[in-house]
Amino acid sequence: MFLHPSPETVSDHILKTGKLYCDDEVIARLYSSGTADFFFDVGSNIGSCAFAAAALGKSVFAFEPNPHNIALIKRTIAYNKWEALITLIECGASNSTGTVDLFFLRDNKGHGMVGSRQERIKQEYLEVSSCTVKIDDVLSQLDNRGVDVVKIDTEGHELMVLKGAEILLRDPHKRPTFIQLEVNPEALSAQGTESGEIRDHLRSMEYHCTNEGGNTLHNEVFEATRG
Repeated sequence: MFLHPSPETVSDHILKTGKLYCDDEVIARLYSSGTADFFFDVGSNIGSCAFAAAALGKSVFAFEPNPHNIALIKRTIAYNKWEALITLIECGASNSTGTVDLFFLRDNKGHGMVGSRQERIKQEYLEVSSCTVKIDDVLSQLDNRGVDVVKIDTEGHELMVLKGAEILLRDPHKRPTFIQLEVNPEALSAQGTESGEIRDHLRSMEYHCTNEGGNTLHNEVFEATRG
């Protein structure tokens, strides 16, 4: 797996721990879900969860808007010959398709926000032009297969991701059985939303939400299972 030079939060974590930066519960779900359906890695960063799934022989859609991360994902896919397993979408997932400004930290390239309502972020973060797509727009590529596991970590944009996936989330045959969301309170505020809105939206589509707690980056992690 190819990493960013230090200092960089996720790459340094992987080097220090010797483990992929992917939550244990997501890994467990990937192990137990088999290879019949897809894994969606939304906010793939440098690809940890996508690569864990591919190593198990599972087909993956990885959504990542940061070109610095995209370059590393491509190198790892090529090195491991995972082109048939991983479909890399070089855009962020959202509720619309278009061009966006992506703000990210130099030493944490996974901490990338699509737009921002906070001037501090616009002033202190690096900026790059990127794009967004709706998850529903890629469903034609699934053929007759479904999506059983989804990981979403999009730095405050999680509600927009879900709104762009409503066809998938309401499809009785293809809708995921398990969704994990890692949400950053500051990033949610910068996008003008909060985690309660995300839970309410999932409940409106008959998902049950449970709290897992926090993680090493002090973000809130919660899970949704199909009702």
